[in-house]
Amino acid sequence: MKDTREKLLNGKILYLANEANNWEDGSPVGAGNIAAMLYGHVASERIQLNEEFIWSGGPIPNPKRVRECIDHILGMIKRGEVTEADEWARENMNDCFNRIKSYETAGDLCLDIHDKSTEFSDYRREIDLEDGIASVTYKAGGIKYRRELFASYPDNVIAFRLTADKPGSISFKAHFEREVDNFEKNGVENILTLLGETQFGGHKFEIKIGFYPDGGCLGITPDEVFLEGADACTIFITIQTLERSKRKAPSLEKIAARGYDSVKAAEIEDHKALMNRSDILIFGDDDAKQYPVNERLERLRDANTDKGMATLYFNFGKYLLIGSSRPGTLPANLQGKWCTHVAAPWNSDYHTNINLQMNYWPVETANLSECGTALFDYINKFLLESGKKTAEECYHCRGTVLHHVSDVYGMTAPADGIWGLWPLGGAWLCFNMWEHYLFTLDKDYLKNIAYPYISECSRFFLDYMEEDENGVLLSGPSTSPENSYIVDGKEAMLCMSPTMDIEIIGGLLDFYIEAEQILGINPEMEQEAKTARSKMPPLKLGSDGRLLEWMEEYEEPDPGHRHISHAFGLYPGWSITPDKTPELFEGVKKSINKRLSSGGAHTGWSAAWVLNLEAHILDKEGTASMFHKLLTKSTNTNLLDEHPPFQIDGNFGGTAAIAEMMLQSRDGIVRILPAIPEDWKDGAFRGLCIRGGYEADAEWKDGKVTSFTIRSTVGEGNLKVVVENKVFNMKFSKGKSITKTL
Repeated sequence: MKDTREKLLNGKILYLANEANNWEDGSPVGAGNIAAMLYGHVASERIQLNEEFIWSGGPIPNPKRVRECIDHILGMIKRGEVTEADEWARENMNDCFNRIKSYETAGDLCLDIHDKSTEFSDYRREIDLEDGIASVTYKAGGIKYRRELFASYPDNVIAFRLTADKPGSISFKAHFEREVDNFEKNGVENILTLLGETQFGGHKFEIKIGFYPDGGCLGITPDEVFLEGADACTIFITIQTLERSKRKAPSLEKIAARGYDSVKAAEIEDHKALMNRSDILIFGDDDAKQYPVNERLERLRDANTDKGMATLYFNFGKYLLIGSSRPGTLPANLQGKWCTHVAAPWNSDYHTNINLQMNYWPVETANLSECGTALFDYINKFLLESGKKTAEECYHCRGTVLHHVSDVYGMTAPADGIWGLWPLGGAWLCFNMWEHYLFTLDKDYLKNIAYPYISECSRFFLDYMEEDENGVLLSGPSTSPENSYIVDGKEAMLCMSPTMDIEIIGGLLDFYIEAEQILGINPEMEQEAKTARSKMPPLKLGSDGRLLEWMEEYEEPDPGHRHISHAFGLYPGWSITPDKTPELFEGVKKSINKRLSSGGAHTGWSAAWVLNLEAHILDKEGTASMFHKLLTKSTNTNLLDEHPPFQIDGNFGGTAAIAEMMLQSRDGIVRILPAIPEDWKDGAFRGLCIRGGYEADAEWKDGKVTSFTIRSTVGEGNLKVVVENKVFNMKFSKGKSITKTL
């Protein structure tokens, strides 16, 4: 109990006292490529299963008329026929927008354990975030029962174990369910084998479920498994999509021969090694930390106080990232790897106009760098060559391109509707790739992994942009993602060089040029990029001082729009800073305030983005207000983010924001506690990462930093460390550590 209480106080146990109300209120576990959601009741438990390649559909050919249509639209826009261009595109381009299929559930293992009328007490549902174990405990009929679930990355297996403190108390009936039940089932001895296929495309996947009881009587048929009077029972589950899964399923018999305790120990060692890289602790409110999370959220709504929620939320975000993105797996999608549907909301796909990128915002700062390799592998192995083909066939351009959605087949063409005529998705992903280099200074990574995609994305935009009559290079037709403006009383989406285009393309060319200066691979293209960068339009302020979202000052039909795309340059970009661009910095602050005063940040991921933006405008009241909004308006009782419905990007964006409140680093300037809420008076952080190859720890009391340490991992040179109004100029050699006591 002492260990459990300490973990609760340190935000390493997510505790609930209620049975799961539904799937979205369940307890997730994951190992990168496989995942499960525990979401049943005392009487009947359910374990919903996923494997990352169970995805409907298949490769989709590029549409044929995109370039022709783009040329027509460009002509209309040049003639000032902006709304007419939108109308023409909506009427004439339906065949130019693909629609992808959905990521799918593998199905549910259902266990009927007690009568529905069974009375129980002391129910407790937990996720030990440090160890990676989800559990349920309760008492019924004078017996204490425990159920444990985990997904092991080292062994590529899901494990579930039922125990009781009285021998012979474990009995159940089990069967398997799926919305589209097209399984071939086979039950032999103690293993149930299910061979299914996706709803569209017919991709076959195999689930093997092995039952290993301690004593009792086990019976198995293709449709049902029976266990009577066992002391305990372990269930091992493997899942793979045949001919597609990159990590092959292990032999259940070999896993079982090692025993549950051995498999569990390996999982804990692996998971804990990542979870304990970094910590954030907010001290105080110890009593509140011992309430179930749903009650803590209610108290937060009513009293606006629970200092420990930031710690718990940060740890849960790391837990989800470790569970959905590991080396050798696909990256986390819109729901990580947890999906209960065969036709999921937004297909549980890779949305690349913020959502996929946001999934990886915390990966470097939170010291989980290798969890990002899944994203980089996906970019190079699924998107690079596909994007080259799309660039050639749809734009007659060199290089590679990606629009606003993709899937497991690497779809890169425009999709869904005219809002999909936005070729910036790949360029935005380049920022994630460049960030990894900034944090690690790994030149081998830069040359062999990041450079191939960054250079091809840059090549595309050097071909794609066109000069106007004044010699200014413009991008388009494009959009400010999913938003519209009003011209002559009519709404329009399509435009030339919206602010986000300028920020993303400009940033891409900047760090492409820097990469060339480091690697020296293509000096000729480097010079071309420098010339193009100098011809791009500047960012503009409107009549009220706000940063404009478009090149002209338009009326907005939805001033509280969920996307705040023109703030990209503040975060996650870096072209707008208080030190280098003070006027734009003030302008983006006004834009953020206008969004919020008009009802913005009303979805989970949008609230998480604005929370990061508030941190970067150094607004402590803003971070306090937005953190409260994220948790009380867009967070489920188990801390999963609500778009609604569940989308995991808000969890990852919120996790990143908590780290950004604690520590920010840009251009050799490090800010410690730049934007923590005033009531987070006492606390500490450990192991957060700084661009340039450093880690940092800090402690504070009564809102004042009392000490901090910065360690060089690979970095060397000078850092300017800002703590409140104090500035420390520090010089580092590789491996050096400096501690300051204030």
